Amino acid sequence: MIKNKSKGSKSSKKILFVVSTVVFLCLAVILGYRYYKHNQPQISHTPTPTITSLSRKANTNNNKNVDSAANHSIAIGGPTNSNTAPVVSTAPNTWTQSESGVVIVKLPVNNNAFVSGDKLIGSASTTKVQYTLIDDNVGVISQGTIPVLNGNFSATISFSPSAKTGRLDVFTTENNGKEINEVQLKVAL
Repeated sequence: MIKNKSKGSKSSKKILFVVSTVVFLCLAVILGYRYYKHNQPQISHTPTPTITSLSRKANTNNNKNVDSAANHSIAIGGPTNSNTAPVVSTAPNTWTQSESGVVIVKLPVNNNAFVSGDKLIGSASTTKVQYTLIDDNVGVISQGTIPVLNGNFSATISFSPSAKTGRLDVFTTENNGKEINEVQLKVAL
């Protein structure tokens, strides 16, 4: 009988060793995977909104027609949609809204600086808004469409200015292309 106890003891030790080894390997794989995922570069999978064709637009700052940038040697910029709930650090009394109240621009603030890489943030009761950034020297330097998600929109705007001042128009359009619900902001570029 003593022999049977030692055989059972050896068998139990083998099973315990195998189970311990499997558990250890599983933990090593899980921790290795977490380390690998944590050290990978973050890649954004949010789509970039389409930039629509440039249009002719009147510039109210100097009463000249502003042609598309095709007549000028500048690069046209566009939006990169953030698709997240925007964080706004400005007070509601600095926001600018359309006469209809459909579009509210929270950033940038009217008569403030707006440089390439800044965010255009606001809210709207539509599914999308459009914007046009007009440089006082050469005309349209950036434009595009930004989707509205849960009543908010947010996009990083890229552009190369020629002038130190300009105008940012944010608006919606009717089916026939007519701009409505427009917000106009003077900006320092």
